[in-house]
Order: sequence, then structure tokens, then C-alpha cells
Amino acid sequence: MVTENKNHMQRFIKNKEFLQNYHDNVVMNSKQGIEKTPQGNKEVTMKIVGLEIGGKEYLLPSYNPETMSIMTRQEIVDKFMPLIQESLIEGYKNPNEAELDRQLMYPTIIGNMQGKSNTKQSLQGIN
Repeated sequence: MVTENKNHMQRFIKNKEFLQNYHDNVVMNSKQGIEKTPQGNKEVTMKIVGLEIGGKEYLLPSYNPETMSIMTRQEIVDKFMPLIQESLIEGYKNPNEAELDRQLMYPTIIGNMQGKSNTKQSLQGIN
């Protein structure tokens, strides 16, 4: 049980660090996008999605700061597969396990986004 908890914590830290760096790089380079929602415009730096790849669930950014748009599933896999293969991003047993971590890490990664960007562009490809 202790080993399992230690492994979960190591995975949490590794995945949070990856997502935090992704977010920080988008903000540092002023590459945030704007997602139009029924509640109004929302700034986007990652748009985290859960994807099943090779029997594991991964939390991955779907927002591409280079194109300032949302990637397709295949584009996400192509972009992040090398990092998965290098174990820089770790998978979860199932979507529920991944979602629990996402709910814990997302608010601490994003923090208060207001007033942090100069360049914003509406996102294309959001359904």
C-alpha cells in the first residue's frame, strides 16, 4: 500500500510538472487562446484532455500554442508520444483515476489567469 501511494505521488508530481511547464511556456510566450463558451470568453493555455493510449489514460494538452488552435486526437498523440515513450508523462489505469489528478492539479497550475496575457486569439476547432 505504501509503495502504491508513493508511485501515485511520483506520477502526480511528474505529470503536474509537465503540465505546469506547458502552461508556463504558453503564458511566457503570450500564446494564450480564447475559448468562446456560453459563460463568456475563457483564456486557454492547455485545454487538458484524457486520452487512452496503449491501454492507459493520459492527461495531455489539446491546445497547440504554435497554431493557437485545438489539436485533433491524432495530433495530440503525435506531439506527445515521444514524451510518453521517454516516461516524461505517465499514464493512469483508467479515466477516473486520471480525472481525480486533473481536478487536483488544474487549479494550482492555472491559478489566476486574469491580466496575464497580452496576445489572445480565438480558438478554432472547439466543438
